[in-house]
Amino acid sequence: VEALKDGTQDPPLSENGKAQIEELIKAVENAGISAVFTTQFKRTKDTGQSVAGHFKVPLIPVEISGQNIAAYPKMLADRI
Repeated sequence: VEALKDGTQDPPLSENGKAQIEELIKAVENAGISAVFTTQFKRTKDTGQSVAGHFKVPLIPVEISGQNIAAYPKMLADRI
């Protein structure tokens, strides 16, 4: 989990991060997005909610942890 300089765990999106969402949406506009996967962390949830809302597709949370981090890519691939 990333921490802010003040020690805050699981920080929210920065203003730059919010701007990057708009760039991401533009970049995948014609990619045929049918679902958006997120972790349990604020920044991925906020990004995912924005993207899923824009494309009107399901938002699917898939929790990541130290125990499943190596298998995480396969977990996602199995859900596609």
